[in-house]
This record gives sequence, C-alpha cells and structure tokens, in this order.
Amino acid sequence: MKLRGTLFSIFSLWLCTLGIWIVILFNIDPDQADKLTFIAFVASLFLWLSSLHTLIEYFIRIRTNKNAMIFTPLTIASRHGVMTGLTVSLLLALKLLHILNLADAILIIIIIAVSELYFKGKHYDKPTAAQK
Repeated sequence: MKLRGTLFSIFSLWLCTLGIWIVILFNIDPDQADKLTFIAFVASLFLWLSSLHTLIEYFIRIRTNKNAMIFTPLTIASRHGVMTGLTVSLLLALKLLHILNLADAILIIIIIAVSELYFKGKHYDKPTAAQK
C-alpha cells in the first residue's frame, strides 16, 4: 500500500473508532453493560489512541526531517502508538474490572518501556560480515 493510502487508512480508523468510542461512552450505562460492550469500549479506545498517537508522531517526525516524505518514521510511530494505546487501554480495563493496584500499574508501564528499549536496541544488533 502506498504511503498516502496507509495514512488515509490510519486516519479513517481513527475517525471510525473515535465515533464508536463516543457513542459507547455517552449511550451505555457501565453498570448495566455486558462483556461484549465492555470489550468494544476498550478495543475502540485502544484503536482510537493508537491511530491518533501514530498520526501525531508521524507528522512531528516528518516536520523535524525537513518535510521529507519517507516511510521509515511510520513504522516507528505506529509501534509507539500501539504501545501507548495498549498501556492506556490495559490500565483502564483493569481499573474497570476493579483489579488494578499501584504495583500492577507500575509493572505494566515498566514492561512497555522495556519492550521499547528492546526494539530500540534490536536496530544495533545486526551481525557484521566478520561475524558471519
């Protein structure tokens, strides 16, 4: 898929999931909701935050790279968006289930941060010709 098509898909995903999340937020009573509604709420929040963070970070990276339209920052921005969305939606889901405490929240944030450090360090771990 071309870059513009990918960005349009991410924007469309953001717009649709924002609408779904707002409809669920204002029209559903959380005390009367079933499990499917709860899953739809958290999933739409995850997709909404992930796509929003991806778009914002991608355009910030493009602006700092002197408006060069390159595809590489999109993968990094999408990874950061997924990690941010996963963190927020997981913490909210655990809080809504009444099983979140401070130790669990800190542990989840540390795991997400360490996984980002893994991906950042993976770039420099390429074998050289002498190691092959």
